[in-house]
Amino acid sequence: MTPTPGNVDPVPPAHTEPASGLSTADARARLAEYGPNELPPSRRVPWPVRILRLLAEPMSILLIAAAVVDAVGLGQTVDAAAILAIVALNAAIAFFQEGKAAAALEALRSMESPRARLLRDGSPTEVPAREVVPGDVVLLSAGDRIPADLRLLEASMLEIDESLLTGESLPVAKTPGATDGSGIAERPGMAFSGTVVIRGVGRGVAVVTGPRTELGRIAERLREREPATPLQRELRATTFRLGAMAIVIAVGVFGLTLARMGFTEESLQRSFLASVALAVAAVPEGLATVVTVALAVGVRAMAARGAIVRRLAAVETLGAATVILTDKTGTLTENRMRLEAAATIDRPPGPLASLPDRAWTTATEIAALCNDAELDPPSGDPMDVAVLEAVGSYRVADLRRRATRLGEVP
Repeated sequence: MTPTPGNVDPVPPAHTEPASGLSTADARARLAEYGPNELPPSRRVPWPVRILRLLAEPMSILLIAAAVVDAVGLGQTVDAAAILAIVALNAAIAFFQEGKAAAALEALRSMESPRARLLRDGSPTEVPAREVVPGDVVLLSAGDRIPADLRLLEASMLEIDESLLTGESLPVAKTPGATDGSGIAERPGMAFSGTVVIRGVGRGVAVVTGPRTELGRIAERLREREPATPLQRELRATTFRLGAMAIVIAVGVFGLTLARMGFTEESLQRSFLASVALAVAAVPEGLATVVTVALAVGVRAMAARGAIVRRLAAVETLGAATVILTDKTGTLTENRMRLEAAATIDRPPGPLASLPDRAWTTATEIAALCNDAELDPPSGDPMDVAVLEAVGSYRVADLRRRATRLGEVP
């Protein structure tokens, strides 16, 4: 049975026993049928195609045409070689930058895949997320990254951060139930691949995996060819204007010179050379180099801040933004918080450690004991994690070791 994307369940409930999950043999068979639970790698463009794509830019074509005319029409082989060297340098800079970005993205993708906790053969087990198959019963708890699109079977105070898909930074409460809503936000009975459990526990049956998940559908749309950036459109328009201007100048000079010198073989040759020389002079050979070097400097500056830019021209698009209005904090940031300052009624804000001894003791006890987040590894509500980080892992561990929290066995 071929699985379908969205909220259609390709594995009828009768094919999975919620209390025991799949058997190892059944899981292997489904893995062979549905394939690994991972997104397909990005399409790798062969290097000759990448070079030709860079050379097919209108500015590069105009410079190559100017070099050919310089060499064949005017006999200026040195100038022609210099122009071609500029074109090759521009293409080389862009080619190697795109290659470095692609390698960095592939390195991120090839990092150790997360693991998933499942019910297999009636017992909880942990497997690589890529081995999750439709029909697997997945166990969920705070801090888990959901490995596939799940139909929830059980949920206790379960909240999931779906900002990756919806842009809403607040966690969403989940309850088993209807899954026939048209949008992601209208399906509280579903948990989606790539989202993170903030608090609570639950279990769900995997209904779709890999590229058929909601995350996979988004990734597939991102694989479509990217449109030209504003800089590329402007450079192409400038190139066409310069090309048209050069042709008009060449034709005008050729006609005026020929009219002045008369229609002889010598005047035809001189008129042609003069018009061609002016046309080539109108081409700004240094423009492409200046633009490429400026963009390369921008890419390097972005890389120093941990940002990967795949296409050189994309830097200009980012630089052209002067104001960004958004409320989607969970998608534009790491969705992490940090406690900057704490204050009492009679003291100004300052670091948590600067509080008076009694206030510090009380504040750290409340922060550590009235908190469901964990620090190793960080999991739970981002604000709760930020408070614990300000208290410090040693203090948190010490307080939780010496105190009995509500619901715990003394």
